[in-house]
Amino acid sequence: MIGSAAVNAGGKSADEVRRMFAAIAGRYDLANALLSFGLDSSWRRRAAMEAADLPPLAIVDVCAGTGALSFDIARFAASDADAHDRAASESAETAVGPTGRGCLEPKYPPMVIGADFCQDMLRLACRRAAETAGGKAAGAVSIGARAKVGFVLADAMRLPFADGSAAAAFVAFGLRNVPDAERCLREMTRIVVPGGKVVVLEFYLPKGSFLGAVYSFYLRAVLPFAGRLISGAETDAYRYLARSVANFYGPDEISAMMEGAGLKEISAEPLTGGVVWLYRGRKR
Repeated sequence: MIGSAAVNAGGKSADEVRRMFAAIAGRYDLANALLSFGLDSSWRRRAAMEAADLPPLAIVDVCAGTGALSFDIARFAASDADAHDRAASESAETAVGPTGRGCLEPKYPPMVIGADFCQDMLRLACRRAAETAGGKAAGAVSIGARAKVGFVLADAMRLPFADGSAAAAFVAFGLRNVPDAERCLREMTRIVVPGGKVVVLEFYLPKGSFLGAVYSFYLRAVLPFAGRLISGAETDAYRYLARSVANFYGPDEISAMMEGAGLKEISAEPLTGGVVWLYRGRKR
């Protein structure tokens, strides 16, 4: 049941979701690219563009996984690194990696913090960050003159950030995976400053259209088999994906939940014929 304290839109508990993502972490990004026909990167970039006009405060990417959106956000975020370092210095202790020893250099607090509760996914995110930085920092990276990225092991239901400490909070394809979407949106709203942004990118199954019928067939008949083949994992992760998309809320419901979480100026934009939606709101 959606909204149940125990399970999410795909019928899984938080522990089941964590184990599921751990099982597919190794080929997660490859599977996303192939199964979306390469569109996943354009969807993330469209969401990340919302970071282009933010003040020099931390930006939190919730349900960050392997960090794909976190790095895209960094490319669009404010490039005044010195201003950010001054503004974010008090929150440096929150910017630690999945080992607890730190996924970045403490003297350089990140501008973009990816938060996820699956340690296996965050290991890959930290590895990607280190590779991007040329191996000079264990998980911290500056992308050109732009924002640094770090990662923290955290539950979207209880984000370890102070009230009003972030310029924005993003979540991409993760709202379906939490057991309480409304609570997650309230947490995201809590941590952003008044006027700050909450941005949601999520799948949707269009109703009553030819595209919706084709997409539904793809989700039910193609995706589970192809996903299992690509991931190489003995898991029902891609059957779960199909269930969660079919059972999750639509644009009207998500927009209403965002308003109930304390957001204003809410907008909902369909992408790729409405199989993905981009939602935006500002904290009242």
